[in-house]
Amino acid sequence: MLVKNSFEYDARVRKEATSLIADGWRVTVVALQVPEVTSLRETTADHIDVIRVPRLYGRFAGLAGPSTTTPGTQSKPPLARALSRPAVRMAGPALRASNDVVVARRMIAAAVSTDPDVVHSHDLNTLGPGLVVARRSSAKLVYDAHELHRARSGMTPRQRRRALELEQRLMPAADLVVTATETWADLLAADLAGLRPLVVRNVPERSATERTTADLKARLGIDTSTPVLVYQGSIQRGRGIEVTVEALRALPECHLAIIGYGSHRPVLEALADELGVGARVHFTGPIPNAELIAWTRSCEVGTCLIEDTSLSYRTSLPNKLFEYMHAGVPVVASDFQEMSAVVLSTGCGEVCDPADANAVVKATRAVLSDRDRYADAARNAADSFRWEHEAIPLLAAYRELGRATAGTRMTPA
Repeated sequence: MLVKNSFEYDARVRKEATSLIADGWRVTVVALQVPEVTSLRETTADHIDVIRVPRLYGRFAGLAGPSTTTPGTQSKPPLARALSRPAVRMAGPALRASNDVVVARRMIAAAVSTDPDVVHSHDLNTLGPGLVVARRSSAKLVYDAHELHRARSGMTPRQRRRALELEQRLMPAADLVVTATETWADLLAADLAGLRPLVVRNVPERSATERTTADLKARLGIDTSTPVLVYQGSIQRGRGIEVTVEALRALPECHLAIIGYGSHRPVLEALADELGVGARVHFTGPIPNAELIAWTRSCEVGTCLIEDTSLSYRTSLPNKLFEYMHAGVPVVASDFQEMSAVVLSTGCGEVCDPADANAVVKATRAVLSDRDRYADAARNAADSFRWEHEAIPLLAAYRELGRATAGTRMTPA
């Protein structure tokens, strides 16, 4: 598996890897190294072999977030010692392009060294290297689109065109294409001669819901009777965190807990102070995936207010929506087709315009006024949305890939 992150908090990749291991495969994840934070090589407790490759320049303070990984043998690239973040920005596109080339070559070399039967490229940024590895290794190629890469948030028209061209050119070479929503599958099918990608939604494992409940309110020093809204995930623009902070002005009895990390945190802290709600906004930092649902359980409302900043966001089905459901926490979510279909069909919460703070307040008050009913609906629906169900077609597809490589290569049991 190729993934262009550090594989510290990527729940989807980890779930796919552990499911494949349980089905008889040996899985190696090739990821990015974070100097002085993650090891270059490790085998995780769930038996995933991990190889991390260093970048041309390092990942800098404030971006990586804390890690529970015990560093092994470290190798900080020379430029990581010499370049500051402003220097990297000034170097601009040339340095970034050089970094992409170096990372791709290192990932290819690492992956080829494992002599793979299947190469699983997570997201468009690893599809090119994955295709090279597959051809050099006579391996099958899987393309796993975690989002709609041709229409991601923050892209310029030129970047969208380039992403579309790259995906249209490389994706047909894959032996299996996987994505996370029905809408994305429909859009990608047009480039696959009518063949439809396999939809594997990003939902929690049952084991993740069976942890002992942790007390987030006690951790944050909040009274048990105080309603707490929770946001979990990457702290960045487009996730509806700003509008939730704004909504707190009309929800004086509520606090907001933000679980995760990201470079947008200082902006949110400044906004909360400016709006006079800073004392009611709490940042916990990242929490390991295995513990996340346990901590979320003690909150009253989960927020999933993805903004309409791109087609990818508008048609997304975020993991956090299902994590709240498994925690028995009602949700306030964006009124977009994929999210609305889940929320309204299960009755686990309310949907609203994610750009309208007043709409967020109204939806939140509706949930709080009848929280037990919404929470029961969330718990009742949770079993229909768990990873053990979603993994079944993925494992079946992998068995077909295994049979196709039989003879000269190992086939899973």
